[in-house]
Amino acid sequence: MCVSHSTINLLPQQRELLNSSEFAHVYPSLDEYLSKMENDGIAARKDLALLLHFLVSVVGNSKGTQTRFRNEAERFILFCWNEKKKSILELGAEEIRDYIDWIWSPPKALISDTTIASRFKAKSGTDIRALNESWRPFVLRQSKANRKANELISPERSTIDKPKKRYSLNQTSLQNSYASLNVFLKELWESEHIGRNPISLVKKSCKYMVKGKTYKPPHTLDDETWQLFVDTLTQAADKNPAYEMHRFLVVTLKVLFLRISELSHRDYYSPMFGHFRQDSSGEGWVLNIIGKGKKERLVTVPDEFIDNVLIRYRESLGLSPLPHEVYVAPAHRDRIKRGVSRKL
Repeated sequence: MCVSHSTINLLPQQRELLNSSEFAHVYPSLDEYLSKMENDGIAARKDLALLLHFLVSVVGNSKGTQTRFRNEAERFILFCWNEKKKSILELGAEEIRDYIDWIWSPPKALISDTTIASRFKAKSGTDIRALNESWRPFVLRQSKANRKANELISPERSTIDKPKKRYSLNQTSLQNSYASLNVFLKELWESEHIGRNPISLVKKSCKYMVKGKTYKPPHTLDDETWQLFVDTLTQAADKNPAYEMHRFLVVTLKVLFLRISELSHRDYYSPMFGHFRQDSSGEGWVLNIIGKGKKERLVTVPDEFIDNVLIRYRESLGLSPLPHEVYVAPAHRDRIKRGVSRKL
């Protein structure tokens, strides 16, 4: 049984309905399950109310963040209720260690092979949302390439050796579980619902945690692929000037190591050609950027970028080769004197 709504956008509504008579009508399966837990002496409705308050009022409005915290807190609540027969407010360090054991190697019946199913199904023409029997708290995410490879290598076993039998938590997921649970329990502790938050103690003695940094292959193009990409863009721009902007943006992001937001218009900042300027020595160029956290910084601009990227793009727009009063070609003298400024 799941304890939260399949649609993040409707969490505030579920929170409002929880202690009303309408809740049993909209969520009959969940209401029945909560009642069963309460008959067993578990304060399930209070636990769910605390979870919904955490997701709606504490975590914030980011759907991705709410989803990540919901998934972890939801599994924790399921473990408390079904495995320990306790409220989340009654668990200590030992139970949390047991929880980590549980998510490290969860019961196979709680793992979905490939499908991420919704928690509830809406009944057509009504506002009733019934339990989706296909939903599972754990999902084995296996790449399509791996699935195809397994089928190719051993097709006769692909239907016998179920993928969920190979489920295991990786180090990144383990770290994320600790982090999410820590935030949830910290909120319960600060609101005086629990006496302490034992996550730090449990994490320090975790038998599954690998010390130090784990290797993560970089998600970048190799030099050969990158060069092919730039060459293709350049050839496209040579044939059609409409692609000059694409070439300029891609190469600028790559060469100057910029975030895409730093070349985008924002309410408080718009990137301009005039933000390229010569440095104080007059021998090189820099770019003035408003970056993450609205912090201003100067980025060193290589001469090759000026010669092969900036000048080319500006000339494709009919502007002077360089911004400001840097004179290069007589044909652009009048435009420079008029102080024409263009957005990137």
